[in-house]
Amino acid sequence: MESVLFPGRTQAIKHPCSSFSSLSCRNNVRFLASMPSSTSRLRVLRNEMGLRFSKAKIASRWQRIISKACLDSLERYMVKPGNVFGHSVEESLVEKVTPMLGTDVPLKYSPGLAFPLGASEAENGINFAIFSRHASCVTLCLSIFGREKGQEICDGMVEIALDPQKNKTGDVWHICVEVSTEVLSEVTSRRSSDVALGDVTREGRRRLPRHDVVFFYMRRRHRQRSEATSFFFFLYATSISPKRYTEQYIEMYHSVYHTVLYQRIIEISVRYEIAYLEFNIARLNFDLYRANFPLILNCFCCLKYVMHFGLICSAYIIYILIGLSRSGILYGYRIDGPQEKEQGHGFDNSIVLLDPYAKLVSGRKWFGDVANKMSKFLGTYDFESMPFDWGPDYKLPNIPETDLVIYEMNVRAFTADESSGLDPDVRGSYLGVIEKIPHLLELGINAVELLPVFEFDELEFQRYQNPRDHMINTWGYSTLNFFAPMSRYASAGGGPLVASHEFKQMVKALHNAGIEVILDVVYNHTNEANDRHPYTTSFRGTDNKVYYMLDLDNGAKYLNFSGCGNTLNCNHPVVMELILDSLRHWVNEYHVDGFRFDLASILCRGTDGSPLNSPPLVKAIAKDAVLSRCKIIAEPWDCGGLYLVGKFPNWDRWAEWNGKYRDDIRRFMKGDCGMKGTFATRISGSADLYQVNKRKPQHSINFVIAHDGFTLYDLVSYNFKHNDANGEGGNDGSNDNFSWNCGVEGETDDVDVIGLRSRQMKNFHLALMISQGTPMMLMGDEYGHTRYGNNNSYGHDTSINHFQWKQLEERRGGHFRFFCEMIKFRHKHPILRRDRFLTKSDVAWHEDNWSNHESKFLAFTLHDDQFGGDIYLAFNAHDYYVKAAVPSPPHKKRWHRVVDTNLESPKDFVPEGVPFSDTSYNIASYSAVLLEAKP
Repeated sequence: MESVLFPGRTQAIKHPCSSFSSLSCRNNVRFLASMPSSTSRLRVLRNEMGLRFSKAKIASRWQRIISKACLDSLERYMVKPGNVFGHSVEESLVEKVTPMLGTDVPLKYSPGLAFPLGASEAENGINFAIFSRHASCVTLCLSIFGREKGQEICDGMVEIALDPQKNKTGDVWHICVEVSTEVLSEVTSRRSSDVALGDVTREGRRRLPRHDVVFFYMRRRHRQRSEATSFFFFLYATSISPKRYTEQYIEMYHSVYHTVLYQRIIEISVRYEIAYLEFNIARLNFDLYRANFPLILNCFCCLKYVMHFGLICSAYIIYILIGLSRSGILYGYRIDGPQEKEQGHGFDNSIVLLDPYAKLVSGRKWFGDVANKMSKFLGTYDFESMPFDWGPDYKLPNIPETDLVIYEMNVRAFTADESSGLDPDVRGSYLGVIEKIPHLLELGINAVELLPVFEFDELEFQRYQNPRDHMINTWGYSTLNFFAPMSRYASAGGGPLVASHEFKQMVKALHNAGIEVILDVVYNHTNEANDRHPYTTSFRGTDNKVYYMLDLDNGAKYLNFSGCGNTLNCNHPVVMELILDSLRHWVNEYHVDGFRFDLASILCRGTDGSPLNSPPLVKAIAKDAVLSRCKIIAEPWDCGGLYLVGKFPNWDRWAEWNGKYRDDIRRFMKGDCGMKGTFATRISGSADLYQVNKRKPQHSINFVIAHDGFTLYDLVSYNFKHNDANGEGGNDGSNDNFSWNCGVEGETDDVDVIGLRSRQMKNFHLALMISQGTPMMLMGDEYGHTRYGNNNSYGHDTSINHFQWKQLEERRGGHFRFFCEMIKFRHKHPILRRDRFLTKSDVAWHEDNWSNHESKFLAFTLHDDQFGGDIYLAFNAHDYYVKAAVPSPPHKKRWHRVVDTNLESPKDFVPEGVPFSDTSYNIASYSAVLLEAKP
């Protein structure tokens, strides 16, 4: 049968040069279907419609693309203002689009609301609100062209200047822009021969005329294995009835994509045949602005054509849309104000700023894409997607703090390495974590503490020439925004919406596996650097004087308690509320179970940087109703010397990274003198630090290794840091590591040194798992990961940080097995995780010479009064054997050797135990023993 849409052709519509198997709608409209017949008419139309752009090159692009011949042809079919749907276009525009605030942008908007801050869905549109106390002018910028493949900076923005008389309440600037409103819509799905444009109706709406004109743009892109062609249709319902078919071709070749662009002018008759049509409303309305298409449009439709093997069916939707899309629009702000930097201001209206309250952030698509290292970061939103399905049987793990075993890990580094065996599009993503949950379960941990997952710029070091410009920030301690999940942790470069969805998938999967999710959050500084090399992206340009601590007596320079160039003004009421809003957002929207606060002592400083005894923010977090179910953990120090281990303001809620536990356990294990008593205190729960008010042993987060510093393998392999690769001349990273290389610096083939290192790693893990308090271990220590002595590897997106799955397999039967069994042992024995501090009846210390400074041996028995399952432990940090007396077991019990770190696997850990009846045990140098009383 002959096609009516393409006379003289059969149903399978094909380009004369080739066939194609699929046609896909793209988001790169490059010209208007309703273009005037001359360049001057174009300029006049743009002025009359009132669009204002941040870049003037858009119009010139149309002039290059659209030939005069095409414009002349288009003039014949332009929509006339005389009669559309029986109404005057000009009258309709006057009624529906009332210019406000002195701007001529053709959008319908109202003053909006001051709260909530950020982009939110209001009853009549999208509400935008931003705080800026000292600003004199705020302009909302909305994207037209958005981001395309290979394009990292928006080509154009529609800008709306906010009137301080109408769009400002207190210190909050706000505006509400109407969303896309549906004037006419209907879905028709029939056999192609039955489809008539005049049949597209909706109750209470006028019927479309029987004769209409469709202008469409076709983009044909050659691919390696297939060809795709995209059509963008703009449909005009007019009173004109063209009597003949007109077709005009314009071809233009794009050097990068080898793209052929076509524009055709076609009359659609009463009945026509088309290929399968699919419509994406979000993309359509987004394209309205991308195409610089004013409201003179009365009716249009965007049809996504898919052709396959010549099969034809019909289904289409026709919409009239005015306003913003409810999803996918990129936005930011230009903010101007006082220019006196010495007074603390940082305004620069040449920069489009990221909204501090943006819930999603769009930047470069791929992690570490150096070709787009100068990418702009803009806010976006999604009010169109269905709520995430957490599932009918979903529930929060709610694991008691006493039962936690925390695994500190980096989302990207966990699966980025090829040895993970994952698809390249999944490596280093939230979905990658899901794929490796079986490993976490086998290891036995029940909580993951994720290194920063808030949006950050991993290429911040490469913005200008400097000694670190080869680095990629893989740890993420440089926050751009406190509400948005890291978009480049989405699979396949999916972007912010995909990242948000996949983050929830990850949390859901972990929760279903019984694993809690704790986020490492950085509320002490941002990515905006220092006074010398400012990197203005958001807070600095929004209101520098509010968001940062400044030394107003020294030219308003940044106070630097973070070591990163700036310090967030955490206890300023506005900043405090932002932090609380951020925390609640992650709990309510993403269901996270807790937070570890990086350099949390900064949260205890006033606006001038001085320490506070009762910091408002710390108290507010402890007392907040939404956060009441969450674990809250402080890193109780900062780079300004405010060391608060054991003294962090807590309201009996805050736990702490116990830095003294780390240091004291390291010093005892490597054989430092005078550490026996301190070692005993630390493994008993650090009562000297935490037995205050209602604090419990679990408020001590015990750790030997964390992300910053040596790995466990490096702790027993290096005496000195080796940070030359960081580009700072070895000046970065801690010099106080309390490490011991066991006789040789770095890698060695000496079997005795290798054996000693293996024992020491097992000793550390044993001590950690039998200590009262909450244990935390680092990703990779379960197989002995090395960074080759680099104790500050934040900038290496390589095997230095990446989990090596091949090495895990090689060491599964030895080192990894011991780590797994020790964690399981802790879970099975409640006396290792009491919710109160030890008393004399709980422990017997087999020691009568505590004052001996040279003693490096400690033995003790933990009593199980309920079941009689006592546990005997002995640690020998001497370089010689110690023959230790073993106490009698409880009545009707006998000792079983479970652990001897001096033995090779699998004898080093025997879960069921090996019966032991001697009265003494000869404990090897630098080794430990665990005996369990059993029937």
